Amino acid sequence: MLLSLLLTLTPIKSDILRGFYGREAQAWLLGQVAQYDADLAEDLHRPNTRRPYTVSTLIVNDAGRRGPDGEIAIVRGNEVQLRITSLDTSLSELLLAKIVPNLPQHLRLKWTEFCELRLSEENGWDDQTTFEELIEDASAQKGESVTLEFSSPTAFRFEQVDQTLPTPELVWKSLYQRWNSFAPERLHLDPLWPDFARRCLVVSDFSLRSMKVAFQNGQKGAATGATGRATYRLLPEKHCGEFAAFRPGAANVLRTLAGFALYAGVGHHTTIGLGQTRWLRSSRSLQD
Repeated sequence: MLLSLLLTLTPIKSDILRGFYGREAQAWLLGQVAQYDADLAEDLHRPNTRRPYTVSTLIVNDAGRRGPDGEIAIVRGNEVQLRITSLDTSLSELLLAKIVPNLPQHLRLKWTEFCELRLSEENGWDDQTTFEELIEDASAQKGESVTLEFSSPTAFRFEQVDQTLPTPELVWKSLYQRWNSFAPERLHLDPLWPDFARRCLVVSDFSLRSMKVAFQNGQKGAATGATGRATYRLLPEKHCGEFAAFRPGAANVLRTLAGFALYAGVGHHTTIGLGQTRWLRSSRSLQD
């Protein structure tokens, strides 16, 4: 089961949020998991593996005022949000059966305290599905382009260098790798998909800006990524060269991975807040 949850938190007092809260949110989630399943928590924290979850930083609505250095003012009583996704059935079931029904009434992230944790109402960033249902949904849709919204800085590690532009090759390779890591083997995509994406997908429209975030804790203290929107369009078969044979079914794969982005995130550091992404089927924003 694939799961995307949005939690609401209420600040106990007005405060200034400095830096990125992704690492602290990840630590809180792993602590919650460990209370009910220590082995699963250890697996989720295993290094050098693709982890089956994502965690956002704190999400502040438009009432939060951003300062020149990226600091955000939050107001006592004005709700903020935290998003968690799972690509693993065991984790998804634990979240729904144990963690969400028993959310703590108080939470401290860095030096900021919150109360009244609860599950948020539906807003386009929360859902649950299966890999099979994603494929069925993609088959029922039409069109040969998709627009992705990158709501938190999205970056990639490519040939030992950090890359900030969400190019077709980097975006769709990232989604392909996560899909084949967690989907049932019978649903795995062809290994040539990343090469196909590099050759046969183009960015036809975009509205992007770069954003630098400071994690503060740990050795890797900062990252720069892209936020905004980008539309990816399939080229006609005649422009796909040696990949022309893959072109007839490519639109279904494109839409399937676009739907998968809600749960998987895009790029690196998705477990500490980067790469929060969704297929934009409406004009709503994560912080609407």
